[in-house]
Amino acid sequence: MTRFKNIPSPSDLVHKVMNSGQTGRVSLCLALVLCVAVMWTAFFFVALSGLLGAALGIWLHYGQDRDNPLQVLRPFRWARRLTIVLIVSAAGMALALSLFFSGLFTPDSRAFLSGMYMTGANGIFSFSAAFFTAGVLVISDARAKINAADAVQLHTWQQTARPIRLSFLVRSFRKA
Repeated sequence: MTRFKNIPSPSDLVHKVMNSGQTGRVSLCLALVLCVAVMWTAFFFVALSGLLGAALGIWLHYGQDRDNPLQVLRPFRWARRLTIVLIVSAAGMALALSLFFSGLFTPDSRAFLSGMYMTGANGIFSFSAAFFTAGVLVISDARAKINAADAVQLHTWQQTARPIRLSFLVRSFRKA
């Protein structure tokens, strides 16, 4: 009986997780442990693809250099950043829906292929949703920074802003 006296209750665990500074990491680890321990089969791969897709969508916005808000809001050749976020998210949603319906209408004899379609649909849907959410948040944060800045800071940002190129992925891989 003395061994079980030291085990925390579920409410104590939830309270500890909610008050920790690393709540997101702990929640992610608990979700992965749940997927592995209880539902190892297809659900694990669907959940893992969703988490990887969401991580990629968030990393593309928050993994970049965001010190200069003018750099964030600068248009890319033909379109504003918000337009690009909307186009990428809509294309991801269309591809996810196409994979989802392909998985639904796959014959029962090809269950593995159906599972792969569903896994891909979940990963791409999660990427699309995270890309849109993170993109809108980064853009609104940049606009708020610009509105709160004084003229000297705005001039400094204008002097240090670089043109946007497709090589932002290469720069961010060098940072990592």
